Amino acid sequence: MIQPGSLRLVDEPDDVAPKPAPVEKPEPKVFVRTVLAPPGMPWEQTRTAELDVRLSSPLPAGDVVYQLRRLEAWRPGAPARFAAFYVLARDVDGRLETRAQVDGRDVSVIFESAYVSAARAKRLAAVGLAAGVIVFALVLAVSLAIGRRVELEGKLAIAEQQADAKLRAASAKARLKAQDHALRQWRDKGQPLSDLMADLGWISNVKTGSAQIEGVHWEQDLLAVEAGGAQAPIAVFGDRKLRRSLKPIRSGVFLWAVEKRTIRPSVPEPVAASPRAESEVR
Repeated sequence: MIQPGSLRLVDEPDDVAPKPAPVEKPEPKVFVRTVLAPPGMPWEQTRTAELDVRLSSPLPAGDVVYQLRRLEAWRPGAPARFAAFYVLARDVDGRLETRAQVDGRDVSVIFESAYVSAARAKRLAAVGLAAGVIVFALVLAVSLAIGRRVELEGKLAIAEQQADAKLRAASAKARLKAQDHALRQWRDKGQPLSDLMADLGWISNVKTGSAQIEGVHWEQDLLAVEAGGAQAPIAVFGDRKLRRSLKPIRSGVFLWAVEKRTIRPSVPEPVAASPRAESEVR
């Protein structure tokens, strides 16, 4: 009888090598030391501790990777305790997460290789550069929009001023046109403006030197002058006559009326010519 353990395939090799057992990678050793920073602001204490960690490294900077952790909360005027964790750089393959004991406490620490740190710094720099470009573009767009808005508001203000000026000019022109039309339709137009200007010019020429003329009244054949004092403000002659009001119209101001005299002939009736006698002609 054939035993089952002796059965095998034809192409099966006689000696099958056993698979080697996986070699477990030893846990990297983490060296821990505490650092004491003098009192100061939080960022000053952290900078002092990092400087101490770099200068007190057990191995050169290229052979070791370190991490720094604050062990106590910051207090004004009090020193700060930090924990420095060191591990060999060859034990860090990209990213290493391990645990270490500090003052009896189990602390989780993550180490990164220089390559991973540099790649992350490049990514952060790229993200920062992109964010800066976006912010600059937004600021530029907002600035251009504000400048454009200010320019448009200035143009609108100028256009409104021009429109108001045109509207006022058109209103004044329409008002003058309506007044001209009303004057043309009015039958009793009174005396022409040239008569008023002539009378004003005459008053200016015949005004006495000390007269204080405060007003002039003119209406068709009536011409009156308001002047201070009881002395005649103008010197009349020729066909004009000056007459003062009995009482002042205001305190110290009298009204002086200028009247035109009617020149009467010395002969009350016209004389008719009589023919001469023939004896007188001879």
